[in-house]
This record gives sequence, structure tokens and C-alpha cells, in this order.
Amino acid sequence: MRSGLIRTATLDERRINASMGFEIREVEANSTLTKLSGIAVPYGVETSIGWFLESFSAGSLTKSTQEAARSLPLLMFHDDRTLPIGVAKEWHEEPLGLRGVWKLEQDPRSQQAARMAVPDEDGHAPLGYMSIRFVPIRSEWTYAVDDVSNGGLDRVVRTEARLLETSLVSTPAYQGAHVQWVRSHDRALRSEARGAELAGYEDWIAKAKAGPIR
Repeated sequence: MRSGLIRTATLDERRINASMGFEIREVEANSTLTKLSGIAVPYGVETSIGWFLESFSAGSLTKSTQEAARSLPLLMFHDDRTLPIGVAKEWHEEPLGLRGVWKLEQDPRSQQAARMAVPDEDGHAPLGYMSIRFVPIRSEWTYAVDDVSNGGLDRVVRTEARLLETSLVSTPAYQGAHVQWVRSHDRALRSEARGAELAGYEDWIAKAKAGPIR
């Protein structure tokens, strides 16, 4: 086994992403939401992790998604103490990054989370952002001593990583990924009817972050 695998196997990292590019799809008040799609991680977009700058190269997660394409969960806020709100069904390599399509669960908690992820005309939603949890396998580092153009921060490009799960989140920090659409039985609709459903969403999100929703 390569030493790099031994060194990184226990690392568990999370990245929150905001995005460009979305489709407006309306969901009827009483409809059952079945699918959600979004950019799980952007490619070639650099962000500050605090003490270094990080980006993902195109195809860095391809091997991982091919091996576990239909078993990776969709969670909220990386909370693995509760059941997933969906499961991955498709992965697509696109110019913006890695796009996933998830089949949504039908329980009330999952449905409410999905409704809060429906983008409005400006691409915004209370749970409209995505974050991944991953284990780095191969990385390329450029140290600040060799590059003084970035304020003294080291740079890392993730060239291969193992994807563990994707989550819906409310606070973006990493430019490039966003929920693009949510579908109800594959019907393309507009999003005017969702206002009443999102009433009180701040309290609901606070409870979701705090732990299991009952």
C-alpha cells in the first residue's frame, strides 16, 4: 500500500459549496418530491480553508463515484446520526464540477428538507447549498515559500479523493456547487407556491443542526 494512503486514510474533511447555474422548478404544495440534482463539488475553484488554499481537479472523485455510485447518501449538515434524506442514483462529470442526482426519501423530514432546497428565481434557497465529506488520497501541494502571490498560504489540489457523502447545508463557503433543481414526479414547474411551506424555516434549520428532528 502506498504511504500516502496510510497517511491520509483517517482524515475526514468537509467542504461547503455555493454555486452558479440552476433551474427554476416549482413544486406544488402537496406534491411528493422524488429527485434532487446539484453540483456536489466544483472543479478548479480555489478557496481558503484558513491555513491553506484548496481546490479539486476534474475527475478527482470519478473512481470513488463509479465504485459506489448508488450507495452514497444525501444528508443534512453531515448528520449521520439520523437517516439519510436521499441516496445517489447518478453522477455526471460536467464543466462546473461533479453533478449528482439523488432519489429523495418520502418521509416528512426528507420532503421538508427537499422543499427548502428548491431554488428561487435568483438561485437562492434556505437549504440550497451542498457540502461533501471526503477522504483525500492524492494531493499536489505548492508551499508558500515557493509562491508569495497568495498571501503566504500553501496551496493544495486534490487530484484523487474518496467521496463519503453529500449534505444539504444553509451556509455557503466554497464557490461552485448548489442545488440546481428539485423535481416532483419529473414535472418541470415554477416556484411561486413554496412561500407558505418555508414559513418558520429558520427554527426548523436550527433544530436540524442541533440534532435529530422528531
